[in-house]
Amino acid sequence: MFEIQSKTGLLTYMFYSVNKKLIFCKVGATIDRIKKAADELDFNMLLDEHYLATEVDNGEFPVQDEPDITLMKPYECIYGPYERENEYHDLYHCPPDSNHPFRSVDRIKLILEVLQNDADWGAGLELFALKKNGSLLNYYPLREAKFIKALEKDWMPWHIYPWEQPIDDIRDYFGEKIGLYFEFLGHYTSWLLPLSIVGAITGLDIFIESLIFKDLSEALGTSFLVPACCVFVAFWAQFMLEFWKRKESTKAMEWGMSSFEDEESDRAEYYGDKIFSFINGESIKYFPPSQRTEISRTSGALITTMIMLVITCVAVIFYGKYYVDDDAAAASGSQGLAIGKIK
Repeated sequence: MFEIQSKTGLLTYMFYSVNKKLIFCKVGATIDRIKKAADELDFNMLLDEHYLATEVDNGEFPVQDEPDITLMKPYECIYGPYERENEYHDLYHCPPDSNHPFRSVDRIKLILEVLQNDADWGAGLELFALKKNGSLLNYYPLREAKFIKALEKDWMPWHIYPWEQPIDDIRDYFGEKIGLYFEFLGHYTSWLLPLSIVGAITGLDIFIESLIFKDLSEALGTSFLVPACCVFVAFWAQFMLEFWKRKESTKAMEWGMSSFEDEESDRAEYYGDKIFSFINGESIKYFPPSQRTEISRTSGALITTMIMLVITCVAVIFYGKYYVDDDAAAASGSQGLAIGKIK
């Protein structure tokens, strides 16, 4: 194994596989390089609420807390772009047992950004293109054993209910996307509990009615709980989605993801010509509408042709079946007539 200090400031460790057919490359970065990348990208970081409270309350315009309006404290969940100057060091929230504000998932995001960014401080690697042409088999973050053990202790036991999941810890290790996914699973599973109770009561009522009337269809028609259950399911579905929207928006605010869609980068699969944006002058990938229309027409024509081919094949099969059945019926009638003449 050997270490290379690349021009981007990243640390790379390269070594052969056991059969020496593959080369593994471990990429890392020092905290100073992480800070520099975060500063260059204006990376959104959580601000320390105690520092904010001290600085703001000592100023001319202290923030008035109205607990009747919101349960959140006035200095919670506030994010801002990272600045690496020493004077801003105390401004950012540091995780426990850490002397810097960067969580594991933050460091992974920043290293990946340095690898893919085409600025003069980035490597400019198109990782998806490298995977597509076979130069790169795959890339993924390495696990951290101490975080895995902590999650296993707080998340894996059977007595942990869906609404008791350590969502913030999941998000800190796996990222916001995975954290929001498990938050939805917990919300959906929790809301299934009242639905299952109502369904079990309705099913028991139908079972009793079927024993009385000796007919399931009549039991379904006379049970007054069936229409009530249908109405409940309709309201349940609507309320479940509305409460999820509220919870999703709350988590997006708590995690500093409210403007995520405004800052979201293009998919790796998206390709196009690099031009300067007509709106803000930034370099963007542009796919001409004329090419998109041409591809859509070609795809539409191909799909229509295949649909017509399937319809033709089905029609031929039905016609052949009808023709064979007709011939079989005619042959059966002729045989019966011949037998009648002999008799």
